[in-house]
Amino acid sequence: MSFDNSHLFLENITFSHNGRALIQDLTLNFEKGSFSVILGGSGSGKTILLKIIGGILFPDDGRIVLDEIDTENLTEAEEKQLRQKTSFVFQDGALLSNLTVRENLMLPLDFHFPGIPKSDKMEAISGYLNRYSLSDIMEKRPAELSQAQKKLSGFIRALLTRPEILLIDEPLASVDPTSSRLLIQELVKQKSQKTTIIVGAQSLDRFEKWCDRVLIFQNGKVLEEGSPEQVRKSENPLTKELLHID
Repeated sequence: MSFDNSHLFLENITFSHNGRALIQDLTLNFEKGSFSVILGGSGSGKTILLKIIGGILFPDDGRIVLDEIDTENLTEAEEKQLRQKTSFVFQDGALLSNLTVRENLMLPLDFHFPGIPKSDKMEAISGYLNRYSLSDIMEKRPAELSQAQKKLSGFIRALLTRPEILLIDEPLASVDPTSSRLLIQELVKQKSQKTTIIVGAQSLDRFEKWCDRVLIFQNGKVLEEGSPEQVRKSENPLTKELLHID
């Protein structure tokens, strides 16, 4: 297999739970700097796929190649170095409940960049919180935050490590219009910086203008894929339903 232009390659990925195949012999390639949307309904398997790519779940079979490096059988140090290139944004933010926002945002910086002075890390955290008008929540715990604040905090945590691959599960779900606009603006900025972006979503509406590729996902398989213009011409009933085409 040639990895020319490939940033991320998945080969024959299979994942099962309780005897049920949730991802089925899936092979995909993502080019560096591309913006892909995995479009599927609830239970389609898109979140599981994102977690497999992010190293949160491990496939039963198949392999994942990142920057031409097979992610299987890595040493702990090699895995840490490779995982630094990938950040995952959970649908609910996934902040640790017993830590403040500041402490939650500091965690990945302390883990991946132990040699950087804490003052520099705080400057980076403050900069992102100020950008999203969230400076007043720095010392609050997740229980004190709105859903949008939790999601934005999780998004900031993912960006702080300057990942090469950004994985986002339902970024606009339960988010107000202002926060939604801020998230889209940040994704556009990340795309301009050649970050590889993979979004899992149930609607294409807010991403269609910016994404390069849409993958229609159902039952752990890609039914079809193409540019937004190409999938809009599809006659597949599921594709038409997901794109709200009569």
